[in-house]
Amino acid sequence: MELTINQLLKEGINFLNKVNFKKAENCFRIILKSQPQHFEAYYFLGIILNELNKLDEAEANYQNAIKFKPDFAEAYYNLAVTLVKSKKLEEGIKNYQNAIKFKPAFAIAHNNLGNVLNKLERLNEAEVSYQNAIKFKPDFAEAYYNLGNVYRDIGKLNDSELNYKKAISLKQNYVEASTNIKIIFKLKKLLSNVEKASEEKIKNPSNLKIINSVIQLAPNPFITNRLVENSLINYLDKISFRKLDETTDARFGNGKCSLDFNLFEENNIIIKKISKDLTNIMCEAVGSKVHIIDSFFNILGAGGGSKPHNHLIPFDKMNAIGTQKYSLVYYLSIGDQDCEEPGILKLYDPDKEILPSEGMVIILPSSRRHSAIYNGTKNRIMIGANFYSL
Repeated sequence: MELTINQLLKEGINFLNKVNFKKAENCFRIILKSQPQHFEAYYFLGIILNELNKLDEAEANYQNAIKFKPDFAEAYYNLAVTLVKSKKLEEGIKNYQNAIKFKPAFAIAHNNLGNVLNKLERLNEAEVSYQNAIKFKPDFAEAYYNLGNVYRDIGKLNDSELNYKKAISLKQNYVEASTNIKIIFKLKKLLSNVEKASEEKIKNPSNLKIINSVIQLAPNPFITNRLVENSLINYLDKISFRKLDETTDARFGNGKCSLDFNLFEENNIIIKKISKDLTNIMCEAVGSKVHIIDSFFNILGAGGGSKPHNHLIPFDKMNAIGTQKYSLVYYLSIGDQDCEEPGILKLYDPDKEILPSEGMVIILPSSRRHSAIYNGTKNRIMIGANFYSL
């Protein structure tokens, strides 16, 4: 017996819910053959194609759904998700706004709009979007977390901490929020140390070591060496980690890395020694005391690396401390360099390439973009840190 359109639609949705995309897609395409203006079939077909990463086709189907139902808020929302996935951020913003226009209390649309605005560093607009998400969904833990991130970046550290705590109260074991509370503490301490250092320089100008390290380290990074202990490599190989391709930053591919950015805070004699030694190297490089804000490890396998990026964050700009920020990488094991991609550290503006050697320590301004791709057969192990001169 031939199924009716409504039966086909119901069956297609059931297959979709069971993640049987092939059978679901077949149902929706049969509907469209007999009813080319069936907006729901286009909409659900768009969802399937988006899940299959056929983004252009998904976009076209959402557009058709909107064509035949111009007030279809969910179609605008899903179209926005697909556009953002395709890196079409401005178009994504417009479609999140359209979704909200037809469904003002669409909390997740407000939240996701905030995420795109945040990515574009339109922080004041992102703040409003997250506040709207919370207004319409007061138990929206992720929106509180995201609002905390915005407040952190614009320097409202107390407000940031309050929102992280609210997120944790709504979502047990919210690891990211708990981690960011620790970051807030470190940022507060950083600003205090920067202020104290500035006051000390004003009081005792004769003690100031005159060195324009930003200029000095821009064309030619500070490079030195430190002997690598096997015990350090063994320790890093055993501690908790997350997969490199699960990060949301510039890192990608095969490998693993720290759970957070607090490696030097580990209560371990090996880590305490490396922290002390690298801190001394940092001070030597920039000619002043330093404040370490991030410390972590990366272990790269074949196909691991990082896209071109720098280590500045909006907080640095808001507090005018970006020129005091530096990044360090320490190579514990260079792995296998007899391959097509030996893990060359590529620096930009000006361009420079550095092939690491075991024990090499490199320091450069955090504003300088850099990247690396590694494809060797043995793991490459490194420690990284971001710090400020005081």
